[in-house]
Amino acid sequence: MKKTVSGFMLTLLVLGTLALAFRIQSAEALATIHIRTDGSIEPSSVPIQRSGNIYLLVGEVGDSIVVEKDNITIDGAGYTVRGAGTWAGIDLNGRNNVTIRNVVITGFRYGIDLDDSFNNSVFGNSLTGNLEDGISLSGSSYNSIFSNNVTENGEDGIGLVSSSTYNTVYGNDVTGNDFDGIAVGDSSDNTIYGNNVQGNDEDGIDLYGSSHNVVFGNSMTGNFFDGIDIGYSSNSNLIFKNYIVGNDDDGIDLSNSSYNSICGNNIVESYYGAIEVGYSSNYNRIHENNLTDNYYGIHLAGSIGNLFYYNNFVNNSRQVYLSESGYANVWDEGYPFGGNYWSNYTGVDHYGGPDQNQLGSDGIGDTFHGIDADNIDRYPLMLSISVFYSGIWDGKAHTIDVVSNSTVTSFSFDPEEGPFIRFNVSCGSEEIAFCKVTIPLDLLWVEDGWAIWVDDELIGHEALSSESYTHIYFVYNHSAQTVVIQGTHVLREIPSVTIILVLMSSAMLAFVFKKRKMF
Repeated sequence: MKKTVSGFMLTLLVLGTLALAFRIQSAEALATIHIRTDGSIEPSSVPIQRSGNIYLLVGEVGDSIVVEKDNITIDGAGYTVRGAGTWAGIDLNGRNNVTIRNVVITGFRYGIDLDDSFNNSVFGNSLTGNLEDGISLSGSSYNSIFSNNVTENGEDGIGLVSSSTYNTVYGNDVTGNDFDGIAVGDSSDNTIYGNNVQGNDEDGIDLYGSSHNVVFGNSMTGNFFDGIDIGYSSNSNLIFKNYIVGNDDDGIDLSNSSYNSICGNNIVESYYGAIEVGYSSNYNRIHENNLTDNYYGIHLAGSIGNLFYYNNFVNNSRQVYLSESGYANVWDEGYPFGGNYWSNYTGVDHYGGPDQNQLGSDGIGDTFHGIDADNIDRYPLMLSISVFYSGIWDGKAHTIDVVSNSTVTSFSFDPEEGPFIRFNVSCGSEEIAFCKVTIPLDLLWVEDGWAIWVDDELIGHEALSSESYTHIYFVYNHSAQTVVIQGTHVLREIPSVTIILVLMSSAMLAFVFKKRKMF
């Protein structure tokens, strides 16, 4: 009996010792980790190995990592930093030139927090299940946030606030967050591109009180509010070449925001408007967008001086809805540019323009398309317009625009190859095909005229010049062919900086559509 009691007491003693050891180990695991300014790690027992300026996780970490040293890399190697609602999984307050990569972060208030931080890189991380933002930037500039998976966080997926400027946010999957996918508040001069922003409970991308930002090549699908929301005096932003489909409110919503350029976006199946131009949103340029199968193509309310041209309005339940009359806006760029393509326009094109040109058609309807007394498209396009981006410079997206009754594919312009434009045209029902091509003088400016080749046959054409563009008209027998437009004496070519941007844009768009196929 005594042996039994002694054995029982020994067992209790061992269990008690183990429990104490477990409590001590747990307390250590839950202690905040610091990477000190001298490079040391506190506490030293945590599963992080240092090799010079690289800090490698070799196991799961149980609380925040506070970084106090600049010019280092933290590589998570796929391990998790797990919290219990404390401040941030990785805290980069005041840091410069720190890289955070390959870390899984969950259970904190913020996954990664950059506060007054500069020139940092955050990529290849998974931020999920944090109480507020997955990645938060406040008063932070010149940071790169890319290729992260940011899902199911309690507020915004990625937030840039409080004068966070010149940051680049690209190639991230931002899905299923409780607020906005990407939110930009009171912050300017940021670039947001190539992100997949899907199924967030508020807006896909939200700009509020934020100006001079560039948002391009993003895919916004199935967000509960707007694809892109631009409000609270967000002015002079460039929103272009985004793919915006099936959002539960508007594709793009402008409110109290002016001088924005919204161009080249594909906006499809929005529950309300493809683009809403809300109260006091004045002098915006809305052009070269495809607005297809939305409830409204444009919803316009209490705003003046906005310019709409070269948009394709296709099969929207109501092409334009005006909440109230008495607000004048402009719906064309005059002749010979033209206005917009309307799938419900019933006019004809017999007149060859002011000069009665020989072609007998200029792709512009003979009669206007009226919306109300203050909103009239004087020069509606007879055919849909194809827009090809040649680059961005001087804060503007430059395009070559083709209006044709042919299908235009395989567009190519490479200034290193030569001063010409090439594209393919394929058959339609008409025997005679028509093309009108608009080329910026900043792209190709010629002195001795143009040569137009269709399958190696030189054909006639007419060219009209305006202040900044050349407009070229030509007809040809309708079949599958290759068109080459060549300047005979080139005075100006595309700036070299644009070439890089064109390539970057092409690569980014390939990324977006690849992502699209995955869902």
